Amino acid sequence: MQKNFYFKSTRKRAQSEIITTILIILVGIAAVAILSAFILNMVRTNLKGTECFKTLGELEINLENGWTFYHNPSSGDKLVYVNVERGTKDLDLVGFNIAYGDGSEFKSVTLKNNEATTDVKFVKGFSGTSLLLENTIVLPAPGESKTYRITSSIANPVTKVIIAPIIGGGSVEGSVCKQVDEKEIPTRTTLPIT
Repeated sequence: MQKNFYFKSTRKRAQSEIITTILIILVGIAAVAILSAFILNMVRTNLKGTECFKTLGELEINLENGWTFYHNPSSGDKLVYVNVERGTKDLDLVGFNIAYGDGSEFKSVTLKNNEATTDVKFVKGFSGTSLLLENTIVLPAPGESKTYRITSSIANPVTKVIIAPIIGGGSVEGSVCKQVDEKEIPTRTTLPIT
């Protein structure tokens, strides 16, 4: 009779250990599922900004061609000319913000492809010694550069220009990236038209 009691208690103990092991495994799986939901959500949120990394070195203010400067004629509007050069990568570029200022005061304008503006003109080209300007903004294609003329609303001469791209990510509005280029710009009294 004692043998029979010994086998019953061993069998109950073995069943109890199996149930405990299964419960521990199920609790572990549930914990992993809950943690992965939080981690995946956090990773998705943080990956939304990775499109901006692609813009580094792909959108620059070009000083070399002479078309980025502050123009302060003796009479008339104070104008900021900005030549924006785009790299060769294919970006989902919706537009860009250009901030301009004198170091203490800054204003910014948003330029989007095929949108008309009043304070910013797209410099389409030249006709003799005159500029051909358009109200409708055209963004540079990969490998191109375009010049934009901004009517300044700052009293002091503009000395600095900053550009920040707007990446679409499938959205028409897009999301503004942090600045990718910042330049000190010269002042000119005449346009560089020859």
